[in-house]
Amino acid sequence: MMAKQIMGLWQFECDAVLTRSLFAAAAEVGARCDCAPCRNFRALGPHAFSAPARAILEALGIDPTQASELYPTGVSQAGIVPHAGFFHFVGGSLEGDRESSTEADGFRYFITTHAARVSKTFAPHPVLQLEFETSLPWVLDEPCL
Repeated sequence: MMAKQIMGLWQFECDAVLTRSLFAAAAEVGARCDCAPCRNFRALGPHAFSAPARAILEALGIDPTQASELYPTGVSQAGIVPHAGFFHFVGGSLEGDRESSTEADGFRYFITTHAARVSKTFAPHPVLQLEFETSLPWVLDEPCL
């Protein structure tokens, strides 16, 4: 059931329960790519993000281990690599600043109606996209790029 959410700079409707169940039912959401950055992300598991970032994702029903898209945006420095990506969640009626982002403990994010690469599991539902930038530790025994 859709519920009103106020998060950061936005007000919108979200169905966290349905989003959670879609993530649980859809292994392909986070496992579509086998590139080194995606394998590193999967190796980090739920702790890829800070506790405040995980709380934001949890409030929306998002599984933090299943990004719809993830890519490095810079060069590794001391084993930390800047990344960007996005998650989808069931939602709609987005209001608020569509040009700015907000930050929670190194997790910069914004919410948009412009959803890209929506999986078959989410496609039949109204979807919003949470786009993010953060830095992730590199834990694989191979270079990032």
